[in-house]
Amino acid sequence: MFDRIKELFVFDKKNLIRIGIAAVIAIVDFILIMRSYPEAAAGIVLFFLMLIPTFEITGKGRYIADIIFPVYASLFGLYYFQLGIIVDTPFMKSLFSFWGFLLVQNRVLYEILLIICAYYLCRLLFMSPKVAAIACQVPFLLLSVIDYFVYMFRGHELVAYDFLSVGTAANVAGGYTYNPVQPIVFMVLPFVLYTMFFVHLKMDKPMFNRLIGIPVFAVLTALCAWGGYAAVHAWFDAGHQYSEWGYNPSCINGYYNTFVKSFDVFIIEEPEGYSVEALNAELDSSGVGTELVKAQPDDTANVIVILSESYADLSLYADKTGKTDVPDPYWRSLMDQSNTLSGMAFASVFGGNTCNTEYEVLTGMSMAFVPDGSVPYQSYIADNKIYSMAQFLKDSGYTTRVMHPYIAEGWNRTNVYPLMGFDDMMFIDDFEYGNDDIVNGKISDSCAYRNLIKTLDAKKPGEKNFTFMITIQNHSPYDNPDFEVTPYTNALSDHDNLTVNSFNTLISKSDAALKELTDYLSKSDEKYVVLIFGDHQPSVGLDTTEDYSPVGKAWQVPYLIWANYDIDKSSAGAANYGGAGFTSLNYLALDTLETAGLELNSYFKLLKHIREDIPVINSVGYFSNKENSIIDKGYFMNDEDKKAIGLYNCFEYNIVFDKGDNSIMKGYYIQNGQ
Repeated sequence: MFDRIKELFVFDKKNLIRIGIAAVIAIVDFILIMRSYPEAAAGIVLFFLMLIPTFEITGKGRYIADIIFPVYASLFGLYYFQLGIIVDTPFMKSLFSFWGFLLVQNRVLYEILLIICAYYLCRLLFMSPKVAAIACQVPFLLLSVIDYFVYMFRGHELVAYDFLSVGTAANVAGGYTYNPVQPIVFMVLPFVLYTMFFVHLKMDKPMFNRLIGIPVFAVLTALCAWGGYAAVHAWFDAGHQYSEWGYNPSCINGYYNTFVKSFDVFIIEEPEGYSVEALNAELDSSGVGTELVKAQPDDTANVIVILSESYADLSLYADKTGKTDVPDPYWRSLMDQSNTLSGMAFASVFGGNTCNTEYEVLTGMSMAFVPDGSVPYQSYIADNKIYSMAQFLKDSGYTTRVMHPYIAEGWNRTNVYPLMGFDDMMFIDDFEYGNDDIVNGKISDSCAYRNLIKTLDAKKPGEKNFTFMITIQNHSPYDNPDFEVTPYTNALSDHDNLTVNSFNTLISKSDAALKELTDYLSKSDEKYVVLIFGDHQPSVGLDTTEDYSPVGKAWQVPYLIWANYDIDKSSAGAANYGGAGFTSLNYLALDTLETAGLELNSYFKLLKHIREDIPVINSVGYFSNKENSIIDKGYFMNDEDKKAIGLYNCFEYNIVFDKGDNSIMKGYYIQNGQ
C-alpha cells in the first residue's frame, strides 16, 4: 500500500515545476475568488490538490473513463462558467451556495447533457478521453466569456439570434472598454487547472478500435443531443418563464438552457393553409376594405402613448401581501371619469422583454404567433419595415417621436423605430436632467414627462403630434438598501417586503408624475389623448407557477386612455368586445386611435374585426367570446375561433415573414425592397 502511495507522489524536477506553476495559479485565483465567492475558492483548492499526485488509469478503469470524464466535465463547466457570468449580481449575493441553488432548483439535470454531448462528439472525432474532456469545455468556455462581455455591454445576455447582427454589434462594441478580470478569475484560470489535471493524468490507450468506436460514440452523441434538446424544452414546458432580460438567463433558467431555447426563434412555421391568395380571399370576405391611407377629420387629437415600465397592480396578490394602502390613488381616481377608458390588459411577457410589449402595442400584431422566446425587434424586423400606429399617424399628417430616458442600444431600437415610421428618437443623452431627477438609479417619470412637455411646447401651431414614451423609473432592481421606501406590507420575508415596498413606492412616484402630466394637458387648448399602460408585471417574488397559466394573474397589467375632453365610451373600449371586460395589449392602439377621433384604415379595421371574436390574445392563450372563457394557445373549441385566429396568424405571418404584400397593404412596403 505504501509503495502505491509512493508511486502517486513523484517529486522529481519535472513534477516540481508543474506543481509550482499550478500552485501559483491556484494561490492567485484562490485569493481573487475568495473575495467574491468563498465556495468557488474551495473548488480551486481541490483542483490543486488533485494535481499533486500522479494518477494513472489502466486496465478495467478504462471502461469507466467515458462515463466519469463527461460527467465531471459537465459539472465543472455548469458551475464555473455560469458562476463567472453572474457572480457579482445582486441575485448571487443573496445565495449562500450556488451549488446548493443548482441542486435545489434541479437545473443540473436539465443542462448536464449538453456538455456530455460535446464530450461524446469529441470522442467521435477520434480524440482520446483526456483530450475530449478538455476540448468539450472549450465551446462552453468561449460562449460564457462572450456572454459575459455582451452582458457588460448591453445589460442582457447573448442569445442565438444575436449572431444575425454580429457586424452591427462589433461596430458599437468597438467604442467600449472591457474589464476581463472576472471571466479570467472564475472561468479561465479554473479551466487551466482543470486542463493541467487531464494533461498530467496517465492513461492507457482507449479500449475501442475505430470500427467499434464510431457507431458507439455516434449513437451516444445523437442520444445526448436529442436528450439535451428535449431536457431544455422540458424545463420551460414545466412552467419556467423564458426570459432574456438582464442576468435572468443565467440566474433563473441557466444560461445554456436559455441559449439552446433561443434557437427556437429560427423555427418559423407557415400557418396551416397559408398562401397569399388564400389570405387575400379571407381579407376580401372580411369586408374591411383595402384603403390603407385615408384623409382624417380636422379635429383629431394629439396622441401620447406611454409604456410605463413594470407598472402593475400588486393588489392582485393581496392573498400574500395582505391588504395594503393604494400606491396610485390618482390613477384610480381617473378610472371612472367621463374622459377616461380603463381596465386590465393581458401582456405576453412577465418581468422583462419590454420590447415585445412595444411590438404588440405599436403594430397590433401578437406574440401568440411567433416562437416562445422570440424578440421580434432583434430577430424578425431588425432590417425590415413593419407597419405600425406610428406609420398610420405619420401618413395622417402627424409628426412622430419616440422618447426613452435610457441608453439607445437596448433591443435594437435605433434600427427598428425608423422602420416603424418614427421621425425622431430621443434617448438619455437627449434628455435634460439633474441629480434630483434620479430615482433608484434611473431617470424619474416626472423628469421624463417634463422633457415630453418641452417637446410639446416646441411644436408648431396646429401641428399634430404622436409621441411614444417608454419610461424607465420603475425598472428593477427593487432591493436597493439605499432607496427610501414606504412600508406598504410586512407580511412577507424581509427581502420580499423590501422588493414589494420598493416597487409600490416607485408606483406612487409614477402616480404623482402622471398627475403632473395630465394637469399640464388639461390646460392646453389642443386636444390630447394619452394611453398609459404597464408593459409587464415586475418580478418581486409574489408570482407562482399557477399564475403563468392562460388565466393566470401574472399576465395582467392596468391601462388608462385619458383625454383632455369628454369621450364617447359607447363605441370604444374593451367593454364593447366581450372578453369579461379584459383586453390585451395588441388591441390598445385601436381604442386609442378611435378615442383620438381618427378613422381606422383597413389594417386596423381588420384587427377590430378579429377582436370581435377574440377580444383577448397573448403568448399563452386567448379569450373566446363564443365559449366565454380563456383557452390555451393552440386549442380551438369551435370553428369560428379557429377561423378568426387563423386569419390573424396568416396576416401577421404575411407582414412579418412574407414581404407584407397582401390586398390591404398593396405593396405599401416590400421588405428589403424585394
